[in-house]
Amino acid sequence: MYRILTSPPPQWQAICTRRGSFFHNPIWHCTLHEAFGTDTFYCWDPDQKRGFSITSFHAGPFRIGYVGFPAGGTLQGKMPFDESLGAIRKAAPGHFPHVVRIPVAPSSSTRIPSLNSKATLETVIDNLASWKLEGLSGSIRRNVRKARKHNVQIVDHVRNLDASRMYVLYLRTIERHRGTRRYTQRYFEAVKSLADSWERIRVFSALVEEKLAGFLVLGLDGDTAYYLHGATDMSLQQYRPSDLLFYTALSWSRRHGCARFNFMSSPLNQPSLVRFKEKWGGKTRRHVTYEWPVSRLFSQLFRLSMHVYNGLARFRTFR
Repeated sequence: MYRILTSPPPQWQAICTRRGSFFHNPIWHCTLHEAFGTDTFYCWDPDQKRGFSITSFHAGPFRIGYVGFPAGGTLQGKMPFDESLGAIRKAAPGHFPHVVRIPVAPSSSTRIPSLNSKATLETVIDNLASWKLEGLSGSIRRNVRKARKHNVQIVDHVRNLDASRMYVLYLRTIERHRGTRRYTQRYFEAVKSLADSWERIRVFSALVEEKLAGFLVLGLDGDTAYYLHGATDMSLQQYRPSDLLFYTALSWSRRHGCARFNFMSSPLNQPSLVRFKEKWGGKTRRHVTYEWPVSRLFSQLFRLSMHVYNGLARFRTFR
């Protein structure tokens, strides 16, 4: 039987350390709380020794939770959601999320037929140990050589990194792709601070004559490196900083024993983003996120509000 806790049970951190957990680690949860004011719930079955975390974000009057934000999965044990949703709902405290989103990786056997789901495309290099630059296209190899020729410098520490500049590049990238802004400058400041003290997150920055030309953020969960964020200053794109950043991140992950490199999910309506990830050697599969309406009333209201919000966003885009 699951217990729903607002602080990790005594053995939780030890399991995180032993398994190299990132997404269910209280260290990561503290960073999210610092940046967004989130709440985290630790769902733990002491008899089966299995558990997972749910991070709850505030969106106006709504509370939206994510299992293992942002990648999903569990800390330990299988994901038994289909038979446990009712029990978890009954055990949940009053400030539990109204809606919980449950990302399920393509490699997982988890299926929750009772819930609605949304599909995206996840691109992964499954055998990173055999990945080599020489096996990629000629254009990528030329771009990496070009970046080196122009003395693009890759820095893998954050001592002199300007988080506000990271945020500006992130915003410009979102605007170019007509995406939705989900992160704040405070978040990038918190990520920079975390990367300075915790080995499970890395920030690589590309410099052209000491100017930030791009950055890439990795999160290490178990034996997998996850590409969390990246952005490029398009005024310096002719020096190919993004290609050198990805090459560096992939090479670093391989050297440090990662078995896989996960580029994370891409929306179905961004095939160019999928192709960019695939050109680095990744294979793309269908990724599903289930939506659990913990509160049916608030879930319906939230869905309606998102429908209105997205409609207004499309109106502004095509006006």
